[in-house]
Amino acid sequence: MSNQSDQEAWVQSQVPPSRSDVLHACDVMEDVAIAYGFNNIAKRIPPTVTQGRELPLNQLSDLLRVEVATAGGL
Repeated sequence: MSNQSDQEAWVQSQVPPSRSDVLHACDVMEDVAIAYGFNNIAKRIPPTVTQGRELPLNQLSDLLRVEVATAGGL
């Protein structure tokens, strides 16, 4: 691990082929959180305020996916 600054650290890891459930960086972080213990992670309020909602492009993709599926996948 090499520190880039006081608040930022980088870790490089390799996933063995036997771990087909690890697809993204968030999957690795989930495994780390499980190993460390979710209750040991300090709770804090995020520094930004956001609204949890789908992006318009994702909404359109979902609608198109349903239409194509019901049309028989032409």
